[in-house]
Amino acid sequence: MGMRNEKSIENSLVIRVAQGDQEALAELYSLHATEMLNLARRIVVDEDDANDLIHDLFLLLPKKLKSFRGESTLSTWLFRLVTNESISFLRKKRRRSSLLNRFFSSVPEEVEAPRQEEGEYKEIVDQLLMIYPPQIRAMLWMKEAEGIDLKSIAEVMKLPEGTVKSRMARAKQKGLRWLEENGYGTFSEIIS
Repeated sequence: MGMRNEKSIENSLVIRVAQGDQEALAELYSLHATEMLNLARRIVVDEDDANDLIHDLFLLLPKKLKSFRGESTLSTWLFRLVTNESISFLRKKRRRSSLLNRFFSSVPEEVEAPRQEEGEYKEIVDQLLMIYPPQIRAMLWMKEAEGIDLKSIAEVMKLPEGTVKSRMARAKQKGLRWLEENGYGTFSEIIS
């Protein structure tokens, strides 16, 4: 009888949170945040990243809970959600850190991948992207972070493929100049 009553309370809590009830969200947080945070820490390793991830996840939880069908326990569903979000977070983080290397792939081959720390990469990439207008940022991100080919980017942007290619080449040159002008040195100095 206790298990059935517990399931009923859990279902009621899920419905209330999905409807935007902040007290129910706080209750859900107090019941599950510690175990969710512990799992996130094991997956993403970094304490701050795990805290941010769980914080963001709880902000989105009312919307995400609408997909909870009760086929598993809430704990199981939350563990799956944290696992998926943590893996997604790591993929995004990896994309961001390798963006500089891919972006400057046209530099001489003897130049190895940058050896910056992850936080430095993110900061440099974020700053670098902001020097471009939104259309160029979109093209760069599609090509370098998402790996989309030039033809597809041209279709998305409704531009000839040659235009996309030349804009990307100019963007790389502008990026190399920006790195040097902003004290990062030449690309080869950044990575040594």
